[in-house]
Amino acid sequence: MKQKNLKLLFLRGLAFALALTMCFSLAACGNKSTTSEIVIGDDSDDYGGVGRTASGDGQDDSGDTSDNGGASQSGKTNEETQKLIDSIPEKLQGTTVTFAAWGDENAKEYAKVAKLFTKKTKINVKWVTYNEDKYVSTIVEQNAAGKGPDIVINNCTFPSSLEAVQELPAIFNVNDGFWDPRVTKALSVKGKNYFVNSYNSPFLSGGVFCFYNKQIFANNNITSPQDYVDQGNWTMETFEKCLRDAHAKGFDGGSVQPASLFPNVGTEIIEYNPDTATFSSVLDNASKRSDIAASFKLVQQLVKEGVLSNNPLPRFASGNMAVALAGNFGMKYNGWFNGMTPSSIGVVEMPSTFNGKKANYNGTDQRGYGIGKNAKNIEGAYYLLRFFLDINNYDEAGANI
Repeated sequence: MKQKNLKLLFLRGLAFALALTMCFSLAACGNKSTTSEIVIGDDSDDYGGVGRTASGDGQDDSGDTSDNGGASQSGKTNEETQKLIDSIPEKLQGTTVTFAAWGDENAKEYAKVAKLFTKKTKINVKWVTYNEDKYVSTIVEQNAAGKGPDIVINNCTFPSSLEAVQELPAIFNVNDGFWDPRVTKALSVKGKNYFVNSYNSPFLSGGVFCFYNKQIFANNNITSPQDYVDQGNWTMETFEKCLRDAHAKGFDGGSVQPASLFPNVGTEIIEYNPDTATFSSVLDNASKRSDIAASFKLVQQLVKEGVLSNNPLPRFASGNMAVALAGNFGMKYNGWFNGMTPSSIGVVEMPSTFNGKKANYNGTDQRGYGIGKNAKNIEGAYYLLRFFLDINNYDEAGANI
């Protein structure tokens, strides 16, 4: 009976924390823009795209607004890219690749890379911008109508994203040294591959990082996360101290989702086995259940004391919050914190220990790229992805991300 009651208590706490996580996530994510299309041709001056602000409202990004037309900063195409361009069949010139996005890949700076691709290959790029919350369902509807894009993004939507894509065509060799086979494997189903990402991708599954407001810590004589890192004392205990010390000075301590903490000690609530295409819960594992429970308990206590804010990323972006846990999108020019002065933002890895255990793992957001079920230009899509997901091409495009 005692064990049953403990499990019931844990599940109630889990429900509360998941509700809290959902509340945080809804505040932090979601492009509200309506569906739109922009074609980038060789003579086009319109990059299209919608960049997400800190509130995720789908407004134009506030990054560099200068338009250099894809002009080269270095004036030199890298050798591997030139080999790629030389290998593109001439029959693809004048064709169009449709790339479905929601404001990230087609934000202004990234779109410069697509424009450079068009300039070099004569293959046009059509950006189709969807509401992020309805991204997969919209593509599935289009597929059912015999339409749909050539390129589809997976970002925290697996396995539902499988409904929008086909098995990777033969032109994709995931072991050729360009693609990261770990991404493909993690998003595979019983040996069948559906998504790719590259080793050099500017859209990496970077996991969770600890962002902090340098000015809050420096101006109020508070030991910062970087200070603790330099001392070799960056632990969950000192992480919590950062939150409490900033809150004691009158600031919001931070933004912390439970789901951002427990992966740091090597576990998730749900685990996926790509070989068998099965999902399993870790809650029957006493050790992992204990780690997850510790994460929820910490967050619940800090929320109860008012240390954590219920309006996470916008509060950090406004300069009133000391610490925020977020993915690597926070480091980008059009990311969560694009309204802040870059010099005021610090970022470190997650604490090296959690609840007395070494932290050696961090969850990721499963960023991958697939070919739509009704893709009309598979070859063109392949070459665009090879070009677009190679950060070595961004300097020549004048894309400052």
